[in-house]
Parts: sequence; C-alpha cells; structure tokens
Amino acid sequence: MNHRIIAGVLLGVSLIGIGVSYLLLRHPDLVGLCPVGFETNCLDGFLLFGVAKPFYWGTRFLPLIFLVLIFVRKEVFNAWWKVFLPFFLVAFFFILTAEPLGSLLWPDRTFMTERMVQILVGISALVILWKYWRLSKKKI
Repeated sequence: MNHRIIAGVLLGVSLIGIGVSYLLLRHPDLVGLCPVGFETNCLDGFLLFGVAKPFYWGTRFLPLIFLVLIFVRKEVFNAWWKVFLPFFLVAFFFILTAEPLGSLLWPDRTFMTERMVQILVGISALVILWKYWRLSKKKI
C-alpha cells in the first residue's frame, strides 16, 4: 500500500478521534450517553477522566505529524514507521497504566497521554529530519 494513503488514513482517524472525544467531553448528550433530565455532567468519572479528557487533550498534535507524513518520501516514511511503532507501544502501555485521576506517585491519564503524544511527535520530527539529512548526504 502506498505510504501516502497510510498517512492520510492516520490523519483522518486522528481527526475523527479528536472530533468524537470533543463530543464526549463537551456534549455527551449529543452522542446519546445521557439520560433525559441529566444532560449536565452526566458522564461517569471513568468515561470523562479516563477516556474523553485524555483523548481530546492528548492527541491534538498527532494530525500535524500525519499531515507532514503525507508529503515525505517513502524511505523517510519507512524509517519513521520503524521507530514510531515501538515507541507508540511503550507510550500506550504507560497511558493504560496511568490512573484516570492520578495518584501520589503517578500522574493522571490526561497528563500522561499529553506527554506521551508530545514525546512521540518530537521523536517523529527528529526521525524525519534525520532521514532527510541522511538522504541529502547520500546525493552529494
């Protein structure tokens, strides 16, 4: 499959995820999760603090990196994918193990999600720049 299609699908999924998490966070009654008469603050703590809030605040940088990946060369995309996947799995583990509201020794899930995504975007930018630098060095 073409790497541009994969990057485009990742971009679309991340934008849809941000939209769904926004609806969950700000307007859960539109999604049909609130019983009639309990539209204000009707989400339970796990859904609000465990899913909606981290997903919305943590993933807002991902569409930027996926948009950039649409326009890179295939060699750069392949290098990015090989580095991104292991870091993503580790970050996903840290996000899953974080408590929704945090504890004394461990940050909450929103903070953990936000930091892990920022680290992943930073690593992605470094890998893309490094690979472009290596490819331009080969041409000389």
